[in-house]
Amino acid sequence: ERAQNDDVTRRRTFSRCVDAATRPSALTVDDAGPPYYEALCRAKLGELDGVVESVWMLGKLRTLLSESYTRDPDFAWRGADRFWGTVITRTPSVLLFMNGASLDDGERFFKLSLEHTPSLATTSVLYAELMERRGDIEAARALLLRASTLHSDDDEIEAWNRFERPHAVHRLARLEAR
Repeated sequence: ERAQNDDVTRRRTFSRCVDAATRPSALTVDDAGPPYYEALCRAKLGELDGVVESVWMLGKLRTLLSESYTRDPDFAWRGADRFWGTVITRTPSVLLFMNGASLDDGERFFKLSLEHTPSLATTSVLYAELMERRGDIEAARALLLRASTLHSDDDEIEAWNRFERPHAVHRLARLEAR
């Protein structure tokens, strides 16, 4: 029952996020944030429905991320690149193939994000997920170890790192237990 309540709460939260991102007051011609956050929250809603059930929204996500990227490719520390790397990582192989994508594309997106902001632990944690899916446990382990100890002089990035480090430690422990 708790998991079901958590899903209801998540769905309500991500729906509110979509509403906020699409509110007329949020929309400006040059701000990359609204389309980025709308795409991010729509994708999180899609995760609650399951990848196969939410594949229909890829076109909308592509449009939103393209709009955000056009306005500012560096927004959210190359968040659009991290977003696509994550989508590719979590999409079943057959759907990737049908859309002309591969895990190599996901890796390319993560590398772009890491190049731009090497001090953001989130990218390394997500990239480790892709490497684990590929079966490259050593690369996944190295990325998680890096993320678990990563610090930044930028206060905003460091705040995100403090949030992400425990996830990296938890996933690293799970890998080590294999």
